[in-house]
Amino acid sequence: MQRLEKLLNELELEFTCIFARNYNLMLEVKKEGAWNEEERQKLKNIVKIELVDKKIQAVSEFCFICHP
Repeated sequence: MQRLEKLLNELELEFTCIFARNYNLMLEVKKEGAWNEEERQKLKNIVKIELVDKKIQAVSEFCFICHP
C-alpha cells in the first residue's frame, strides 16, 4: 500500500506541474487576446496527451524495489 501511495504522490506532483504550466500558457494567450475555442481545444488536447505520457513514464520508471 505504501508503494502505491508513493507512486500516486509522484503523479500528483507531476500533474500539478502540467496543469500549472498549461494554465500559465492559457493566461498568456488570453493576455494577447488570442483566446478562442480553437486555442482552448488545442490546450485541452495538449494537457490530455501530457497526462497520459506522464502516467506511462511514472509507472514505467517507478522503482518498486527502492520503495518497498
